[in-house]
Amino acid sequence: MKELEGIVVIQRDIGSDVLVINNVPVSQYYMGCNGEEIKLTIVCAKGKTYTFEGTADIFYFEGKQHYYRGTKYVDDFFIDDIDIRELLEQHENEFVKIIVSS
Repeated sequence: MKELEGIVVIQRDIGSDVLVINNVPVSQYYMGCNGEEIKLTIVCAKGKTYTFEGTADIFYFEGKQHYYRGTKYVDDFFIDDIDIRELLEQHENEFVKIIVSS
């Protein structure tokens, strides 16, 4: 079981942004689950709980590009066809707990 909890923040940089909790990119934290069958539970401070089961499709890139000023971020987090990153964006500035189990 892998847990991450804290306030959801969208770290915005020039032309790119990344979803972080406690200064940790969410997609980077769960990259080890990519391609695995997992159960994901998101518990929100306002009492809302989401649970998804399926294959994790997670991507994270952070780096410099010669034609781009600053750090470039690209991240995606899906469980089957469910966009987890998009769901978490709806809870920006809220406390959440994310639990992943295999």
